[in-house]
Amino acid sequence: MLEISAEQIRRLEQDLLNFRERAYPFATRFTLTNTAFRAREFAQRNIEDQMVLRRPFAQRSVQVERARTLNVEQQEARVGSTADFMETQEFGGRETGRRHGHPVPTPYSAGQGRRARPRTRVPRRRHRVGSITLGGKRVRPKTPGQRLVLLARSAIESGQRHVFWQQQHGFGPRTGIYYIAGGSLRRSRGWPRGAKMQLVHDMSHGSITIPRNPWLDPAVVDAQRMMPQIYRDALVFQLDRHGIFVDW
Repeated sequence: MLEISAEQIRRLEQDLLNFRERAYPFATRFTLTNTAFRAREFAQRNIEDQMVLRRPFAQRSVQVERARTLNVEQQEARVGSTADFMETQEFGGRETGRRHGHPVPTPYSAGQGRRARPRTRVPRRRHRVGSITLGGKRVRPKTPGQRLVLLARSAIESGQRHVFWQQQHGFGPRTGIYYIAGGSLRRSRGWPRGAKMQLVHDMSHGSITIPRNPWLDPAVVDAQRMMPQIYRDALVFQLDRHGIFVDW
């Protein structure tokens, strides 16, 4: 026969009240926030594994907004990136270039061979768009072929070996920024001896399609798998902290 005294009932009522007001909302708030931070860890790892990074900005852009209120129905924690381009990476999209097309770095710009598809390194500093000063005098040759020769010779002469070439009527290389590698001006005219045009930024397309590269959704799924254990640990901690249900 089970016997419960009035004192035990009062203690149980008080424990239930403390659980509702002290333990439960703190445990749920901690669970949401901790799960969001776990998702951030997984997301930053995905970014490092899946993207070619020039600096750690993309990883640092992943931030967590903590759950604040103790009103369980209004509690929420958020995780995401403060950088707009990370949304394009997650869902895919299109980027449109300006006047001459969208610059796409080539494997050569990163010091890799032409067969390196896709490019797995960031462009070298001298080949980055922001670091390039275009060489080549503004001339008006009679033919596109003459213009190409004059661009190369002018780049070697000035030492500013990056040139912009726009394909005309299907003649010559594709539109883009090129690097004139090697070459000498021993000849008074014609193509510089030993010079090669290396494409560093392909600008032959007005816009490019960026494929989906999910980095956040898989991280959230992985974090959600850990959520039950996080909640259990948080609940046990709160019960022990407030001495709730110790006699039951």
